[in-house]
Amino acid sequence: MKIIIKMILVIGILGLLITGCQKQSGQAENYSEADAVAAALAHAQVSESDVTAYCVKRDIEDGVEIYDVEFYVGSQEYDYEIRISDGSILEADYEIENDFRITEKGKEGEITPKEAEKIALDKVPGAGMIHMERKVDDGRVVYEGDIYHEHREYEFKIDASTGEMIEWKQD
Repeated sequence: MKIIIKMILVIGILGLLITGCQKQSGQAENYSEADAVAAALAHAQVSESDVTAYCVKRDIEDGVEIYDVEFYVGSQEYDYEIRISDGSILEADYEIENDFRITEKGKEGEITPKEAEKIALDKVPGAGMIHMERKVDDGRVVYEGDIYHEHREYEFKIDASTGEMIEWKQD
């Protein structure tokens, strides 16, 4: 008799465990990073082949898990916050970098954009994509930019007259 009661309890517990672990229909499944990037590109009406660099980071905003998706197409920067639980776009931002276009030659007495790019990329082995602009910062001409590699973002600032790396951040 005790064996029968134990068997009934075991079968009952197994039944609860099995049915409790099954996904109920209609339950949302979390979106992947790839889904988030695809949603952002579709919203921006941009083809993946046009993207020159991108970065995806998991974050929590106001208690909500999100993907922070940032990508560049030429001189255009796109920023998206996408809810992980259902893929909805919570925030979208688009900006045109007017001073993004850099000529092949640096101004007289400055390093060239290619030289600045090499200095920055040498700090991140294996990286090949870079977003960079030439700016005047506190009276000094600099090359400022971002490198996205293996889901990390690197920010840099290089003195255009000396080629010295004057700022470096890794997120």
